[in-house]
Parts: sequence; structure tokens; C-alpha cells
Amino acid sequence: MTLVLCLDDGAGRMFNHRRQSRDRLQMADLLATVGDRRLLVSPYTAALIPPEAKNVTVTETFDTAREEDVVFLEDGDPAPLWDAVKTLVIYRWNRLYPADVRLTADLSAFRLQSREDFQGYSHDRITKEVWIR
Repeated sequence: MTLVLCLDDGAGRMFNHRRQSRDRLQMADLLATVGDRRLLVSPYTAALIPPEAKNVTVTETFDTAREEDVVFLEDGDPAPLWDAVKTLVIYRWNRLYPADVRLTADLSAFRLQSREDFQGYSHDRITKEVWIR
């Protein structure tokens, strides 16, 4: 499976039960990355998905995720999914936000395949990293 996360400069993911940030061009890039594959999101994240997006499954748990699926995880714990992750996509906000939920997973089993910066809508620079196992 492909796991997608958004992180700040301190590996922060959320603060006070809320996403740290969002950006509509990051979401457009994510949907382009997903392509025809199935995208799984939590009910919390579903509000970010444009209505025209296809192949979106809203779920409380990600236990139905298949190898070819993409899971965009904002508010859940990635630990139960970690062993099934073959590709990790990290969008870096290139800012330090307040955070009380951070990514603590060990990335040593992955290698960086690509890194690219792009202009966001509300962020001057977003970095997209693709890591593969």
C-alpha cells in the first residue's frame, strides 16, 4: 500500500485534534498521484476531498486497504499499517507548526526515491518526498 502523510519540520502531524495545515494544490497533487487507484481516508479527512474525486473510500479503519491502494492518513495512527506500507509519500509543509502528534516511525527500512518542491496555494513551498521499501 501507499501511505500519504503531511508533516511539518518537526515531524508534526496534528495539534489539539486538528490538522496543522492544508493546501488545495497539495490535495490536487495527491489526487494526481492516486490516479485510478482507490484512495482511503478517514471521515475527518473526507471534507478535504473534492466532490469530483473518484475511487474514494471513507473509513474509520484501514483494514480493508489493499496493496495497490493509497491511504491518506491525517488523524490516525500509522503504526497498524506500517508493515504493509511499500511506498510512503510525505508532503512537507516546510514550516514548524505547534504539534502534539508526531510521526515517530523509523524510516530506515525505506529509501528516498524522489523529492520535489512545488508552489502551494497557501504555502510558498511544499516538498513531496516519495520513499520506497
